[in-house]
Amino acid sequence: MARESWMGHAALGQVLTRLGRERDAEAQLGAAADKIESIAARLVTPHLRQRFLAAERVRDVFQTLGRTAPGAT
Repeated sequence: MARESWMGHAALGQVLTRLGRERDAEAQLGAAADKIESIAARLVTPHLRQRFLAAERVRDVFQTLGRTAPGAT
């Protein structure tokens, strides 16, 4: 369920970006980033956490926000 939640926020954020609704897009992408960070915090295996945060779709959320995914290398 958490995966679908962050992915839904991210997809909506991308659509809103294309529509020029930057403030709304940023809110949705911020919600996606918050969920991603919550998931990453619960991953106890460092390698798994690092792979999750380095995933292309995860990186896209943070890059669109002008941030780097925490712990991604």
